[in-house]
Amino acid sequence: MKVFILLLIIATLFCGCGERIIQQNVEDVIFRQGGILDSAVVYGCYSYTSRYFVPDTFSLDIYDRVVIELTSATNSDGTSVTVFYNTDTSQNVNIYSSYNETGLNKSHRIEFINPKLQTWFEVRLYINPPVCGKGEFKFVSVRDLRIKGIK
Repeated sequence: MKVFILLLIIATLFCGCGERIIQQNVEDVIFRQGGILDSAVVYGCYSYTSRYFVPDTFSLDIYDRVVIELTSATNSDGTSVTVFYNTDTSQNVNIYSSYNETGLNKSHRIEFINPKLQTWFEVRLYINPPVCGKGEFKFVSVRDLRIKGIK
């Protein structure tokens, strides 16, 4: 019994002596807009593009990475949602694209390296149904946008 207790004490000392550093990423919410942001709707077989510009320009200098979260939905193939960022030195940098019903009917989390410049964002919705009847309702929509900075 004494040997068991001695081994338990030694094991505890060896396992407990090292410092354990747990680094957690801090995510600060920079922008949030709930509900429908934008949608593209057609009533036939033709294409339509809708562009949603996030209403603020962000100075993200203190962050290493940026996260964009949103939810999209569609009832048609021939659809896409694309997210771009813009700065003073670059335009329409594509950071994410998703297509059709299988790629769009879900929540998305997009993480990218911060460009470290004044940045503004655009979400572009595109629809061009490959199959439809006259007056048939087809849509793609985006909702519940969050932009976060990670230090």
